[in-house]
Amino acid sequence: MGRIFLIFILMFSLSFSQDVDDDMLDEFDDDIKVEQKQSDDPFESYNIFMTNFNDNIYHSVWKPTATAYKNGVNKDIRKSIENVFLNLGYPINFINNILQFKIKNAAIETERFIINSTLGMFGLFDIAKTTFGLEPKKEDFGQTLGYWGVGSGPHIVLPFFGPSNLRDVVSFYPDGLVNPVIYNENRNYNVATSGYMTVGLTMYERLNTTSLNIEIYDSLTNSALSKYQVLKTSYEQKRKREIHE
Repeated sequence: MGRIFLIFILMFSLSFSQDVDDDMLDEFDDDIKVEQKQSDDPFESYNIFMTNFNDNIYHSVWKPTATAYKNGVNKDIRKSIENVFLNLGYPINFINNILQFKIKNAAIETERFIINSTLGMFGLFDIAKTTFGLEPKKEDFGQTLGYWGVGSGPHIVLPFFGPSNLRDVVSFYPDGLVNPVIYNENRNYNVATSGYMTVGLTMYERLNTTSLNIEIYDSLTNSALSKYQVLKTSYEQKRKREIHE
């Protein structure tokens, strides 16, 4: 049971770090409507409280740490580290493309993994994209459930890790079973050799990703009347778009 909880928490960490990116800015214009009916948001009071809690943690701890890391580590190095973690996501991407019958995309992901693991020096360089024009085909189990018609369910804000929904909460466990960054003693392709190493690698991945996207969160929330509604709408729209791509 403890291992299930660990995977659950770690996958939320990965999810939040990936959801605050440039795509979020594209979701908003001057006439966006962020009002939601109470019936669509049964956890609204809790979610607002947790959004404010997370925002305080972000500004007091996480942003200063990521900023110091950004100032101390060259951007090209941080981008290469991001590429390594992207390459390690191959099992998740491949399996979920197959589950959605996106066979061509699964083949592209396999090509990318082989090219970047060899010519790209274990994924440090995305040669598959820059040289061969092979774009990532990222998929997760939440997208797979959405593809097969499973609704998102109520929106849920997780402490420390931010916005999600019930469907995506359920999806993190099966994705964790094939994620090489999450230690599993029954799997022979682990990158992490222990649960502690899993925590360290996951938090470092999140720190590195945040350092590459520090401006995005501030751009979304600084002028917002309701940080919760902006982040909620952004997350749900982004997930809807990803499912239908």
